Amino acid sequence: MKNRRINEFLITFFFVIACPFSLFAQINNDIDSIASQLSATVAQEGGFLWKVSGNGLTKSSYIFGTYDDNYHRFTESQVFSIPGLRKALEEAEEIATENNIYTLFNTSLINERILSTSAITRMPKGEHYYYLFKSDKEWQKFDEQMKKEGFQSYSDQKPTYWTNILKIGLTVQTSLPPIMNQSGIPWDLYITKYAKEKKTPMFFLNPQSPSSPGFSAIFDPIYTKANEKLRYKRPLEVQIKELCKLLNQIESPKYKEQCEEDIKRAREKYNYVGIRDSLFAAYKTMNIKKLEDITEVEGKYFPFYKAFILDRPNIRWIPVMKEQMAKHTCFVAFGCCHLVGEKGIINLLRKEGYEVTPVF
Repeated sequence: MKNRRINEFLITFFFVIACPFSLFAQINNDIDSIASQLSATVAQEGGFLWKVSGNGLTKSSYIFGTYDDNYHRFTESQVFSIPGLRKALEEAEEIATENNIYTLFNTSLINERILSTSAITRMPKGEHYYYLFKSDKEWQKFDEQMKKEGFQSYSDQKPTYWTNILKIGLTVQTSLPPIMNQSGIPWDLYITKYAKEKKTPMFFLNPQSPSSPGFSAIFDPIYTKANEKLRYKRPLEVQIKELCKLLNQIESPKYKEQCEEDIKRAREKYNYVGIRDSLFAAYKTMNIKKLEDITEVEGKYFPFYKAFILDRPNIRWIPVMKEQMAKHTCFVAFGCCHLVGEKGIINLLRKEGYEVTPVF
């Protein structure tokens, strides 16, 4: 299958950061409703539904942290038992989620977004890979690696382009928490279903254009660094050297052993089951303090995960939210872990001058 391994990385990645989906996820029947779990303390300190006002807004908007854990599953009635949630949705003139849930898992669209190219990435006319490598052995190593990754044709793009794509695979394989083979249900589905039934317009925090390489936060460092154009403008001989270095790294037994050791060490330190169950407990009680503690632990053991899966999207989403909130009453839903922390949505909005207050 074309781009098979890249597809696996991408789909796994989206299962982790966007609200995961499975028809076979566990339904939590241990609670009748989230409302029954809430306390006066939560009402005072705030849960995961917040009102945004001030800073020139003529209408208030709402931000809501959805449940992104990929083991427990809430029913629709449990979701809408959250105090104030239905009212906030009813007031909304526009509703937003991170991604369009109906196209998120369309593999062909994912490939178009992530693997989109531009004039600067394309090989100059008359240049061929075979003649760029110093030896037949180097060229064969590259050719075999690309076919192994599922790329039957690669000659149209510069070496730096493929260096980036191969690095994506290595990064996703070795840097994400050990939650990659679990599955849950997308809360975006509930929110989107409501919007469709009420015919409320929607917008999405992540770019949705097939030509947009910024669709997913993990790829931003590759495509938006100020020096990326300069890297593509380097002599092809220099780009080839960088590519060869990465190919040697990929096949190095020492590198593979180190990756396996890093994953083993992370899993020993990072009690995923404990964190998962703690996240569920925090969510069903709307306890934002517990959520902050959980996010801090994840950030400690997986700084890459926090930086690129949480912090970077938060920063990118703020201008999108500001533009829409200036025109409409918005209901903006995203994974609950995006709410908290120094670079969490609540704090970033407050730094912009907005008043962000808990609804529940």
